[in-house]
Amino acid sequence: MHPVVEIKQPHQTTLYVSVRGPLVVGRECDGLLLADPQVSRRHLSLDVADGRVVVTDLGSTNGSTIDGRRLDRPTALGPGNVVRCGETTIVLDTLLDVTVRTGDAGRGTLVHGSIRAVDPGRTAVAGSDPGPGSPPNPPPPPVSSGAPRVDSSPGGSADPFPVQRPRPEAEGFRRSSIDIVAASAQDDGVDVRSLPVDQGTVTIVFSDIESSTERNVELGDQAWFDVLAIHNRIVSNRVAQHGGTIIKNQGDGFMLSFGGARKALDCMMDVQRDLTAHSSQHPDRSVRIRIGMHTGEVLADADGDLFGQHVVVAARVANLAQGGEILVSSLSREIIASRGDIVFGAPRRVHLKGIGDATVFPMDWARL
Repeated sequence: MHPVVEIKQPHQTTLYVSVRGPLVVGRECDGLLLADPQVSRRHLSLDVADGRVVVTDLGSTNGSTIDGRRLDRPTALGPGNVVRCGETTIVLDTLLDVTVRTGDAGRGTLVHGSIRAVDPGRTAVAGSDPGPGSPPNPPPPPVSSGAPRVDSSPGGSADPFPVQRPRPEAEGFRRSSIDIVAASAQDDGVDVRSLPVDQGTVTIVFSDIESSTERNVELGDQAWFDVLAIHNRIVSNRVAQHGGTIIKNQGDGFMLSFGGARKALDCMMDVQRDLTAHSSQHPDRSVRIRIGMHTGEVLADADGDLFGQHVVVAARVANLAQGGEILVSSLSREIIASRGDIVFGAPRRVHLKGIGDATVFPMDWARL
């Protein structure tokens, strides 16, 4: 039996991770990914020595503490010790009778609780499938796929274009891959001097796989990583073909930049078609992605770092898209529609968190 640690993040499902070897923990790493914005990309590592969990800070920006003292050297984690990185806490779990279920390769795949244990160097994600004989486990909080919900306020049914808002649970329990990628880009900065720019504007695109956590649980680790590799390869190849730039890629989430709105749309239509064709050939490993885009003026600081409201708008629009959909802002739609060869669906009045009410348009790429 391997030691298990309990990891609590703000507004996230608690994870119980079986530590079997070196595991990097951070916001953007080949290990356990955290959604905590105060955590560094490679914040700390967990390892096992003589059956004990050893915690090591990896030179993080904000540092780590154990029981309030700065973690300045590899330290064995004992019962009652609390490691804190950002707003996330890590403690040794001593209460659960953990049962590890092994896969074909003999590695741990799932342990009791909302966790998935993985090999060192692999990304750990939340799951909810207890092993055989495990005690009942309460269902995890609902996870949003990013699909919009219609405001049911009085008079809403009489309004032909009711305001659509993100599901409350999307904001209260779990950030999407789009949110995480957007936050990472804003925190780390993006050098706009390396981006293709057309007349001072840039089109930002965000995408992620619909219900990726649930799909991961359904497929299992190995199949999921195969699917993720295919998805990432399709997106990367099409972005290169259409002259775009991959700003950030974390897990199944992408942030992309294009020098023109039409280039962005053509690229993402090809991505949707490629993924649809793959899903038709491999229905057992099918996935659908959500895409949102917005066009705006390039804003940069003295160092050339990209920032500004248009990045946030693009992320908010993508979070309102449904699986298999391309959703564009009104400005992107106005630019694209000028040629007259693209037909958009009915406008949707939406609420973009932190921005306000706006109008977005779905694009029916399957008919072209």
